[in-house]
Amino acid sequence: MVFGLFKRKAPPAPADPLALFDGAIEAAEREAGEVRRSAATLLALKATLERDVARHEEQRRELGVRLDEAARAGDERASRLLEADVRRAESSLRAAEDALARAAADAELLLEGARETALRVEGLKAERAAAQARLLAGQAAGTAMKAEGARLKGELGLTQARDEVERARALAEIWREDRKPK
Repeated sequence: MVFGLFKRKAPPAPADPLALFDGAIEAAEREAGEVRRSAATLLALKATLERDVARHEEQRRELGVRLDEAARAGDERASRLLEADVRRAESSLRAAEDALARAAADAELLLEGARETALRVEGLKAERAAAQARLLAGQAAGTAMKAEGARLKGELGLTQARDEVERARALAEIWREDRKPK
């Protein structure tokens, strides 16, 4: 008796079988919206990173020009400082390019996920429409079966009544036979 208290009860089946489809469609649409928002965020980040890469390339180019001018002028101190600046600019450029590549790959992955989710939503909607058609056909068939069942029940009752009449006649005949003088 105690063990039965901790058993999980099965969740009740929904009254409307199409409600399960509606719930699955709603969840998939919600998921698709979240994936699209995430992809849009990554695409905005990608645009920002593209601007950063262009800015770092321009900065590296300008530092390279200044380094060449300092080298031509023979300014050792300025050349050393500019070489360090060029290395930092190249390091920043590589980091920005790496971040851009990751953001682009992640955005593409999320866009693919959004496309797959949209296809799943469309598939669920089509499946729901087919299930609704089958459900309506089943309900129509059920109504027709009930009518046929009522007709058959009526015929069965009529057959039983005929049998009862035949038994009554047979019983009456037996009584007549028994009552006849011998």
